[in-house]
Amino acid sequence: MTTLAGKSYCTDPGEKNKSRQVAFVADLVADGEEVDNPDSLEMLVGVQWQVYKVSPLWGVAFKDVSEEESTIYDLESLKRHAAVIGSVVGEQTEVEVAPLPGLRGSRFDKEALVITVRKKMGAKSIGIFMGVLCATEAKELQLRHGKAISLPVLLVQGNFEVTEMVIHGIEKAFDCVVGKLPLPEKELQW
Repeated sequence: MTTLAGKSYCTDPGEKNKSRQVAFVADLVADGEEVDNPDSLEMLVGVQWQVYKVSPLWGVAFKDVSEEESTIYDLESLKRHAAVIGSVVGEQTEVEVAPLPGLRGSRFDKEALVITVRKKMGAKSIGIFMGVLCATEAKELQLRHGKAISLPVLLVQGNFEVTEMVIHGIEKAFDCVVGKLPLPEKELQW
């Protein structure tokens, strides 16, 4: 059957394959966080990022207040992870690991983490690296363990040498594996 909209290969025009049907239901909690934190999304847009894939992060202390609220990380734990990353990156740098609200696709995703590295230059501090660990619509990837989270995408800005050191630090701090995520050019043509 041919129509103005294109070809249909169903034998019965009313019959649809329900096994591959995707239904989108907006998550008001995640949408509200995005509206409340416009700077988080603005920081990602219009910038060239290197993309890496990340295995689950271990040793992350957090607690879920409820399914309706965002994940609350233990900030002291994040400072300890930052210190481990900083020990790999080297002296004269400051490393910070902090929550980045407003990037969750659904209420079931864990809040993103941003890793920033600044180099001390006399009295000034200059940003030399930024990385964002995030997950969107990754409910099926969530682990059922109190100290592990799944943030499978790492977006990176920084020179090659610093990026390699930070990735090694992330692997050491979170007992995870980080690898380049190949994105074929053909798949990016949309």
